[in-house]
Amino acid sequence: MKYIFLSYLNRSGSTLLANMLSRSPDICVCPEADILYKLFLKRPEQFIGPQNIIKYKKTLSGDTKFRLWDISSENLLRINRSNLQNFLAILDRFRETHYPSSSCIVFKQNYLYKLSETSLAGNEFYFINLLRDPRAIFASQKTTVSPATGKAMCRNIFVFARSWNSYIDGLEKISPWKKSISVTYENLVTETEITLEKLCRFFGYSNWVLNMHRKTELSRWLTFEYKNIHTNIDSPPYAGSLNKWKAILKQSEVFALSVILKEFGFYSFGFSGTEGLKLRLSGLYFKACYFLWKYWFSVLGWPEKKLIRLILKVI
Repeated sequence: MKYIFLSYLNRSGSTLLANMLSRSPDICVCPEADILYKLFLKRPEQFIGPQNIIKYKKTLSGDTKFRLWDISSENLLRINRSNLQNFLAILDRFRETHYPSSSCIVFKQNYLYKLSETSLAGNEFYFINLLRDPRAIFASQKTTVSPATGKAMCRNIFVFARSWNSYIDGLEKISPWKKSISVTYENLVTETEITLEKLCRFFGYSNWVLNMHRKTELSRWLTFEYKNIHTNIDSPPYAGSLNKWKAILKQSEVFALSVILKEFGFYSFGFSGTEGLKLRLSGLYFKACYFLWKYWFSVLGWPEKKLIRLILKVI
């Protein structure tokens, strides 16, 4: 069995990509369930002790997202298996229950890039690293209300920069792996067929177009709250939305992000002319602010919103 891990930052288009992949009868795309990462993949090599079996089962049965998987819990978890083995058993049970004819399983979660190659040794794993212009991601996080918290996903440029930079650091470790591929949201939207065929070859399938005849499947596994933030999940990709971030972000936010975000081949944040001079002059300022926020203000717990407003007014 092939296991495909889709790694991303929230609002990168991961649900769109996973939903597209679900059209192939060869591919079983599992619904989201963050609880699986928390329970099993933070320490994949660790074995579950007898005292934790009941606790794990209770936690899984109480998780709203996991309940939607609609799989039998009978003999699902075993104490003689590692966390990783129990996790894979859950994925296998979902496939056997709902998509028994599929030959590979896709699981998406935004911290999968933290897994090490050593912890996955001996299994047929593939990694898809999804990237999107980070300015567009931040704009989307800034304007999207999280169903979990009832608040905007992220409005703090420094919190976002830390997430992006950590993600890029993780991808730089994963990228050398032979079974890892990076794709961009922009290519997925503007060159959909080419991007899907590229992924198809990566998985080892040769007849992608012929296999993409089924209706999308992932959307039916989303909770009502999450369908509200993925309203276009079953619609054709819309290239006109790629530059929407320019109307959402303030120029000061664009400057700040351009300085403190790490670049990763696909994206560069340079400016020319007057804007370029302004960016270079503000670069040291923003880098210093980011350093202070990350290692000082965040530790001391100083008023974060006031600090951000002060920083952005200077430029």
